[in-house]
Amino acid sequence: MDMWEFQDHLAAAMKARGLVTSDKPEVYPSNEFDADSIDVPLEFLEDLYKSGGHFTATRPQSVGWKPQWDSERFLKNLDGEIEDVLELGKAKSSLIGTLFAAVGRAR
Repeated sequence: MDMWEFQDHLAAAMKARGLVTSDKPEVYPSNEFDADSIDVPLEFLEDLYKSGGHFTATRPQSVGWKPQWDSERFLKNLDGEIEDVLELGKAKSSLIGTLFAAVGRAR
């Protein structure tokens, strides 16, 4: 699935819940704004969130693995994922805290 297709569906689902004002995904104006918005040290932004998705894994097929979900099923379950995030609140990741410590800053 194309990343923009996913983002379009996510934005529409979030707008339908009143979480955002537009159903169109937007690109952050800067890496600094991006890192601050998602609470990640700027030094790790590229590695964690901007690695891209243009690759093809060949190992799964060579061992006979087949995905159980297709794009349609993935998108159908997006609302449930949003609901889970709303119910559980912000994730408390020890990884992100460790990354801030690695660059000498408090979270």
